Amino acid sequence: MNKLILSLLLATSTLLSFEVTGQYWMEFNETPAVQSISASPNGSVYFISFGTELYKSTDDGDTSSWEQITGFPAVNHYNIFTNSNTVFMLNSTSITNGYDGKGIFASTDGGGTWESRNSGLQSDTNVISMHRLADGVLMIQTRKDTNTFNLYRSTDNGDTWDFVQDLGRNCISVTTISDTEAYIASATEVFKSTDNGQSWVGLNASTNAGIASIVQSSTGELISGGLFGIEESTDGGTTWVAKSTNGLPQISVGSNYITFFKELRPGIIYLVVNNDEGIYYSDDDGNNWTEITNNIPSTNMNGNAFAMSTNGYLFAAPFDNGVYRSSQTVGDSLASLKENNQSNLSMNIYPNPTAGKVLISSNYDLNDYIIEVKNSEGKLISFEKYKNNDSLILDIQGEKGIYYVRVYNEEDSKVMRIVKQ
Repeated sequence: MNKLILSLLLATSTLLSFEVTGQYWMEFNETPAVQSISASPNGSVYFISFGTELYKSTDDGDTSSWEQITGFPAVNHYNIFTNSNTVFMLNSTSITNGYDGKGIFASTDGGGTWESRNSGLQSDTNVISMHRLADGVLMIQTRKDTNTFNLYRSTDNGDTWDFVQDLGRNCISVTTISDTEAYIASATEVFKSTDNGQSWVGLNASTNAGIASIVQSSTGELISGGLFGIEESTDGGTTWVAKSTNGLPQISVGSNYITFFKELRPGIIYLVVNNDEGIYYSDDDGNNWTEITNNIPSTNMNGNAFAMSTNGYLFAAPFDNGVYRSSQTVGDSLASLKENNQSNLSMNIYPNPTAGKVLISSNYDLNDYIIEVKNSEGKLISFEKYKNNDSLILDIQGEKGIYYVRVYNEEDSKVMRIVKQ
């Protein structure tokens, strides 16, 4: 049995308040035209240009000297994705190049060496995106021709891929709700899976704003950030209605639209509006928004060019304006609180949402693992040792909202989100 972590931080975690005056953003790299940014759980931050330039920082971008990483094929149009300590480079091309992408390249040593991860894809290697599901499962989408958008699924960190289905449209984002339930946002439709991505069903969603990203509210409902507004659903993603918001600029078709909408830390949603209309966050399920645009030269950036590091720094890359980082962390370290679906631990939690009590079970030997519960503000609610290999019943004490259950020892950790109604 692995050595236990016996020293616990029992003090209440207090989130740092935002500083929206003064120098909120600092430029850390002048490389223009950044295509995507991704932060690894080990603290490294990666970004890639629209060409083939990949850079890495191992100190949260704290210096201007980023290391350039090479070793993957010198072709254009890469996206970057990190899963645990594996870095994935996803290659795709456009219709003018016959959708002749080179597929997936992966590095497990921080970019020192690279290997192909196309097993199971055959010639379907125009990989346009990668997404994370529950229990370490990965999903990619390929574009084989104008109308074919295939989904593939991997349960071994991308070593092999199994075909799932042709979605028929671009998968903009994936939202994992539980060990089995997940949603795909695809602008004009919402797809739902109840088997952790093994199959997807279109919901014939009714939306006026488009669905680009979905988050779950503190009460278990769904909130979407579309290109042209924010909507909410009370029927599991089928019907969407405009959500009342305060503090945002006017979002409109063909003018000001949302390019980024995501819960980057528990209970906090971030969004970016193009046309230099601002960067905002909400800590109350999207009802009220606070602007944090201060001193960044532009908010014209795509959805892959905004991220948060494990230690709580925000990174943003406006078009042709370099890479910027928040001058301070925006909360406690996410390492012990952020929902983690990268772990090899197979855990089940039921019911979720819950009125208070939940049943946690696993087919792993969890003797002497630590179990801790925190609320959405990072406050430690309870902790105990896992005393046997059977199921464990937890009684979530506190008000309605989002809670996080962390199961861990020295070598592994899994965090699951629970909604208390």
